[in-house]
Amino acid sequence: MKKRILTYTSAILLAINITACDNFLDVTPVDKLLEEQVFTNELGIHNALNGVYLAMNNRTSYGADLTMTTVEAIAQRYDVADSRHPFYNYGFLRYTDPSAVTKFENIWTGAFVNILNINALLKGLDEYPTVLSPAHEAIVRGEAIGLRALLHFDLFRLYGPMPGNNLEDTSLPYYDQVVTEPAPLLSGIQFLNKVIMDLEKAESLLSDDPIRSQGVMFSEPDLGGSNFFRYRNYRLNYYAVKALKARTLLYAGEKSAALEAAQGVIKEASQWFPWTDPSHILNRPQAPDRLFSTEIIFGLQNLQRTNLQRDFFSSELTELTILAARPSRLTNTFQANENDYRFNSSWVIPATKPFRTFFKYAEPIVPGTNDIAARYRYIIPMIRKSEMYYIAAEVLAESDPEQSLELINTVRFNRGLPELASGVNLQTEIQREYEKEFYGEGQLFFYYKRRGITAIPNGSANSGNRAMSTTTYMIPIPLVEFEFRNN
Repeated sequence: MKKRILTYTSAILLAINITACDNFLDVTPVDKLLEEQVFTNELGIHNALNGVYLAMNNRTSYGADLTMTTVEAIAQRYDVADSRHPFYNYGFLRYTDPSAVTKFENIWTGAFVNILNINALLKGLDEYPTVLSPAHEAIVRGEAIGLRALLHFDLFRLYGPMPGNNLEDTSLPYYDQVVTEPAPLLSGIQFLNKVIMDLEKAESLLSDDPIRSQGVMFSEPDLGGSNFFRYRNYRLNYYAVKALKARTLLYAGEKSAALEAAQGVIKEASQWFPWTDPSHILNRPQAPDRLFSTEIIFGLQNLQRTNLQRDFFSSELTELTILAARPSRLTNTFQANENDYRFNSSWVIPATKPFRTFFKYAEPIVPGTNDIAARYRYIIPMIRKSEMYYIAAEVLAESDPEQSLELINTVRFNRGLPELASGVNLQTEIQREYEKEFYGEGQLFFYYKRRGITAIPNGSANSGNRAMSTTTYMIPIPLVEFEFRNN
């Protein structure tokens, strides 16, 4: 575990070099860089920050386990009933199986290594203060601190206690500086306060984020057309930080503050993140926008996404390896409504299978570099505008049910569904929306955990529920953490 606590210099050696202009994260590692070479020029600093985003694309991070595979299997998204299926242990909540122990150790260790690389980057900015302009440095710092908060928060959502009274329990360490010794284990409340403090710092630093005035595609003229300040939806921009704060505050039980943050994103960000045009979903058979990409406030650019589709969801896979949902479960989730854009675009019956398979991350056929499909070809969603509507609707469900229903219906309208009538159970409808909206994105398990749902649909059976409890909602902290603390 000592490998996780990197020294300042060794962490910085994970910086990377940009090798192509077409994709701003199309990079290859550079070995044996000296610290001075990283922090004495803009490109080196850009590379160091891009290295953080690249690491988040690892399969043990958001490149699979924390989005489309492991946490989704735990949330009962897929049929993994056969004990030979590689995700059987996760679907049956067997966290102590040796393969699961290794998986969760890799998720834990990889996240903390990336967190310490962020801290090394921030320390480097302190020690080389004149390399970037103040405005430029604020953007880099804001993104880095926001990413540090995001990584910590998702570790907490996976390994930490359930919201409520359990937040008094001791939970996880929070690393906000370069260290060589383990940070103390904090209570859940202390930990979440650290996340929120980092998000507030990031929000302040990103107050002049070019996305607020120029939108997603902004590019600074003085950087000669550099991609670093373009495609702001691929970076943890101002709106993404504010949205992440809404998510965190709701998890912490700070409902009024969560509502304010969510409404702020809805009000200001909607001009840059419009609802996806239905014709881009329904009338483009070769390249449908299954991700509703214009609404993604923050997503990772993963150039290996085609391989992820092939390895986990391809209709060519056998039933012992494919991640797919039982037909009856899909029918229940989408309430047998074929008009739901989320259903008819992402779940398709292929020629090789008698059941629907998951096409959400399938490679679109891009007719040219200027085609709109090029913008969503590699994206993995991390934060959606629709989540802000759900957060606001959840908070308002008791105090202002009419407005809550209006928010839910706004999303439903933009998913091809009719409006719900007054008098429906709003919390039930919000849960149904989470189950439809975030398939393959890793958010449902954390919703269930935050809400303390004690029974969720059993994904490996045609009917019935799987019982959930504090034990099944809290992934055991890897033993390597305690071994590290005892050394």
